Amino acid sequence: MHPEKDEQRLTAIYDMRYAPATFDFGTFIVLADCIRQIRKYTGISVHVLSQEFRLKTARDTSTTQVEKIWRISNIFQGVSSLLPSIKGFNINQGPPQAFTGNLFPYEWTPAYKEGYFVPYLARYVLDLYREGANPNVLRASEMASAHIRKLYGANYITITLRNSLHQSERNTNLDVWFKFYKYVDALGVQVVIVPDQEDLLSNREFSKYPWPVFESAAISLDLRFALYENSSANFCSANGPCSLMFYSNCSVYQFDQLKGTKTQAEFWSRILGFESGGNYPWSRADQVMTWQPSDLNNLCQYFDVSREQVA
Repeated sequence: MHPEKDEQRLTAIYDMRYAPATFDFGTFIVLADCIRQIRKYTGISVHVLSQEFRLKTARDTSTTQVEKIWRISNIFQGVSSLLPSIKGFNINQGPPQAFTGNLFPYEWTPAYKEGYFVPYLARYVLDLYREGANPNVLRASEMASAHIRKLYGANYITITLRNSLHQSERNTNLDVWFKFYKYVDALGVQVVIVPDQEDLLSNREFSKYPWPVFESAAISLDLRFALYENSSANFCSANGPCSLMFYSNCSVYQFDQLKGTKTQAEFWSRILGFESGGNYPWSRADQVMTWQPSDLNNLCQYFDVSREQVA
């Protein structure tokens, strides 16, 4: 039986004519799983429609079609591997077909509809949480976790860097984060650095500093999440991969949300569904949107808080 005809399965349609080739796809599949929980479906079949691509934002137009196709394979398939309820993942490159059965979004049609919007914003997850869904659904595989435990044990923290050409004003100050690394290292705590994938595959600015880097985590989302899950705390600036930790059991301390001209308080309230300074109601005490800049004092202060919580 085809997944889209399975009456017990949800068919989730991510249409690239209307949706971005970014980590927002992660929020989309979390939304799909929240609906699956509420309606008691047995699983999810994901269809990414990629015959055409959205040209709405500056990032849409500056990203080549070749890169968008690569991001579907690299990001979308990687994120999907973190959601156990996904039973099928399909990349549809032909003309949009008509799907039957239980659809998400339910109003989707093959025909172009001006103003159509694919739900991928966190505020919709908040709505479904209020209906009884549990958004903490992303998990690394057992094999990836076994590899990480063998490499690092459990007594370590991670630092995730952002160094992208897209909205470069939001990038992490590597000099400051290196000083933070030295502060933690001097206390006898193991640190693992996760570089930005874009930097890893281009300028490699992160490599100018003598700190321990796990490069594979920037390529494999499964290994990245296993690294995050097994750590005692994860420190990052606001970025796509790290935003997914708020849909998991990972500890996370996120900084720099108000850094950049386009990511001020109004932007975040529209995306998240609550005002800046708040947090998701399902978050644990060690899943923190700090709403603070990542200066050395703030980084060290929150690290000290994380140690108290572990103790």
